[in-house]
Formats: sequence, structure tokens, C-alpha cells
Amino acid sequence: MQRLNIMILAVLVGCGDCDDEVHFDSDTGSTVDASMDTASEADVGNSDATATDSEQSDAAGDLDGQVDAQTDLDSADASPDIPTKTCGNGALELDEACDDGNVADGDYCDAVCETITGSCGDNTLQANETCDDGLTADCASTHDGGDLSCVPNGSCSAGFVLNGAGTCVSNNTTGLTVPCSNGTGYSMFKFHYDNGSTSARIDVWDASCSYSFAPNSACNVREVYPGFGDVSRTSDGYPIATSTHYIRVRFSAAGLNFNTATLYVQARSYATGASTSIRAWSPIYGDVLGGPVDNDFVYDWYPMDWTALLSPSDQPSLTAVQIYAHQGSSSLAVKAVELCVE
Repeated sequence: MQRLNIMILAVLVGCGDCDDEVHFDSDTGSTVDASMDTASEADVGNSDATATDSEQSDAAGDLDGQVDAQTDLDSADASPDIPTKTCGNGALELDEACDDGNVADGDYCDAVCETITGSCGDNTLQANETCDDGLTADCASTHDGGDLSCVPNGSCSAGFVLNGAGTCVSNNTTGLTVPCSNGTGYSMFKFHYDNGSTSARIDVWDASCSYSFAPNSACNVREVYPGFGDVSRTSDGYPIATSTHYIRVRFSAAGLNFNTATLYVQARSYATGASTSIRAWSPIYGDVLGGPVDNDFVYDWYPMDWTALLSPSDQPSLTAVQIYAHQGSSSLAVKAVELCVE
């Protein structure tokens, strides 16, 4: 026992500051180096730490994966699937009020596709319409007849014909320029009388004056009272024609091209109890009658076929129209006169 104690003491004294420790195993009667135990424990500890690091690495990987997945999800949310709009592509998108396939104004849809600006049949001519008279419901099957009225495709309004491009153009070959305000054709002349007037007011004068027969060498309108007196007039200033007092128009048709002629007289019977009629006379061909003309205080238009009484080959010095009252009351108040040819 004494020897054993000495050995233990020697070991303790000789170790000094060493880190190794010696343990006595009473069961086996031998000593054990404590540093080995510590190393083994350290190894075990390091093994545990290594496992922990691995687990932390796996966890970090899992976290990175979650972040990547979330990034992918965010990227998917920001993909081009978000609805957009493009004005002028012909498709109605988002808050567009209309989209007619262009960015022009005045053709049912404005330039930014925000406002509907019209429709076929609204009586307003749009940029994409050739006509709109407010009556048609199918602008695609109609077009401008030449006078801004809508007509079926392939046809034209009176006085117009289709050209080679399918457009309605005037068929005027008369050489005149002003359309008649009464019926069809073009006006050679038109005049009227104003309230209180003492002479005719010329509205249209396309007739020529290529004659020189004195003293009536100028194209003119005169109210003729035989013996060069003054014709009677209504309280409104309109001349009163009778069977002898007349209104005379001097003109020439030379150089014109026409097939038909119509004389229009706006008049009323100037008698309280009887109607009358119109006698229109040509110095070359004679006369035609129009009417009857009533006495209802309304000045109506009365047409007379003048085709047989007018020709471009007529001698200019003899071309004229004289208007009389005929039969009945033989009192004709005249407000206006127009000669139309076509």
C-alpha cells in the first residue's frame, strides 16, 4: 500500500503543468490516461458538431430553395399575362369605349378609343362614310348619290351617272352650272320680285346674250304694258299680267346642249272670285298653257313643258318667253319665273 501511494504521489508531482491526467481504475487495478478520454469525448463532440453543421447546411439549403421558389412565384406573378390595351388594333380591350382599328377621329370612334363619335344613320357624315341621310340602317350597302343623298350601291341620284370608278358624277352636258330649284336639270335663268320692287331681281342667269337686235339687244326681263305704260302691281309689288299686259324675258340658247326644257311660273290668280291660267308664248313656236291657277292667296309653282319651244339653233334675236294671263279672271300675279333644261 505504501508503495502504491508513493507512485501516485510521484505521478502527481512529476506531471507539473501537464494537461494529461491519470486516473486509477480501482476495478482493474490500472491507471487510465485522462487525455484519451477527453480526446474521445472531443471526437464524439466534434462528430455531433459536424452533424449539426450538416443539418444547418441542409436547413440553409432548404431556406434558399424556399427563397428561390418564392422568387419564381413572384416572377410568374409579373409575367406578360397582365391584361393590356392598344387603341387602334380593332379589339375592344379593358376600358376602351370603342376600337375601330385605327387612331383617326370622326369615324364612329375617337383617336384614343375613349368616345364613340357617331353611327350609320345618325344624319352626320363621318370620315368613313360616303353618305348618311339619317334614313339608312346599312351604310355599307349605300353610297353618295352625287348630291350627298344615300342611294343603293351601283345607282345614282337624278342628274348623276356612275363613272368608271363607280362614283356618281354629274351627267350635266348643258354647259350650265346651277341646278334648277324646281324639278331636275339646270337653270338657264331664274328671277323673282320682292315686296315693293319695281323690277325683277335676277337669281340665276346662265343664258347667253349673243344677239344684237335693237332696241332689245340686251338680255333682260321687262314688264310690258303695250304703249309703254306701267303694268299694275299687287300691294306686295308683284306685277299683274293680263291678256294684253305681259312679262317678257329675252335670252339666247345658242351654244348649249340639252334635250328637254321646262318653264316654271310661281303665281296666283289676282281676283277674289275666279281662277285663271297661264299663257306662255314664244315668238318662234307659239304658246303653251299652264294651270289652272287658283286664287287662294298662295303663290304656287306651275310647270309647263317648253321642250318644243326652245332649241340651241334658235335665232338669238327671236328667242324669248312672254307670260300672259289666259281665260278665267285674266288677272295673274307673278312672283318668280325659272327655265330649266337637261
